[in-house]
Amino acid sequence: MFGMKVNGQITLKILEAHDTEALFNLVNRSRNSLREWLPWVDAAEQPSDTRAFIKRGLLQFADGNGFQCGIWYEGTLVGVIGLHEINHMHRKTSLGYYLDKQFEGHGIMTQAVEAFDKVLLR
Repeated sequence: MFGMKVNGQITLKILEAHDTEALFNLVNRSRNSLREWLPWVDAAEQPSDTRAFIKRGLLQFADGNGFQCGIWYEGTLVGVIGLHEINHMHRKTSLGYYLDKQFEGHGIMTQAVEAFDKVLLR
């Protein structure tokens, strides 16, 4: 499965079923800050909801229509970054991302977005 080492601390990897608990805990920790930007947060009440999100991301990947990567910082899942609705004909897509509030301000997301730009968007 797709994975990319950004540096010695940050790795981006496609989210898979075995990441369900880590992703559920990430969303749970950041629920209040994420709610403003991500309307689905309140619907993610149980790990099974998170597992369904991961499954949808894997289907996106298989269809060539996007994917969701976990942002791992020193082995801990701290965020998600992904491409949505890839239009291959017009070479367009949208980028979505979020980061655990306690990891904001350390350049983690900046480095993740820059890596996506260099490797996937050019």
